[in-house]
Amino acid sequence: MSRSSIINMIFLLQILVEYDDVEWHRREWICIYKDKLFHLFLVEQGLVWVERRDPFAPSNTTAVLWPALTFSPLVSPVDMVLKLQPVEFLLDKELAFEDYKPLKPFQVRMTKTKAKKVPLVNLICEFRSCADEGCTELAAGAFE
Repeated sequence: MSRSSIINMIFLLQILVEYDDVEWHRREWICIYKDKLFHLFLVEQGLVWVERRDPFAPSNTTAVLWPALTFSPLVSPVDMVLKLQPVEFLLDKELAFEDYKPLKPFQVRMTKTKAKKVPLVNLICEFRSCADEGCTELAAGAFE
């Protein structure tokens, strides 16, 4: 297969996109590389713990480990900064760029630390164990 054929195939590549706060049946297929539609297109990559100030604490000075989604670029006109990772904190959906080094992969045993103060932790643990076992009993709207 020639290089031009591969490039043409990439421009025809479509992905199924689900948008936040939109019902699942409203998802759509889009060509992310066609006509330079997107300058930047990120996809969810994983779940990590990030240390941050507790946004729900009255004094807002308490540091806690907070669950956050990480992202990987599919379309980017420039290389993303190597030391920073885009994250979206769960619950308040704050977006930030965090240093890679202190990010910790989500692990259930970390809930024994100061991360247990996060109201979402038990729900995440339940979801992860349910996903690992392939069950479908967890309510679809539990994270909304």
